[in-house]
Amino acid sequence: MNFIKNIVCATLKTVILLVCFYLVVRGQRMVGYPGLSMMLTGLIGILIFLYSYNKKYN
Repeated sequence: MNFIKNIVCATLKTVILLVCFYLVVRGQRMVGYPGLSMMLTGLIGILIFLYSYNKKYN
């Protein structure tokens, strides 16, 4: 049960990280405030992901 939980959690984190990267790349192609807001949303997601990863080793 714990093994399946770890696999699901890792898969979910990977999907969320890929979505955040997509938001940054897609927002970079757009001009104006909508693109900026997409990039900032993706950047915040990536920073939250890095914070949660580093929190384990602190």
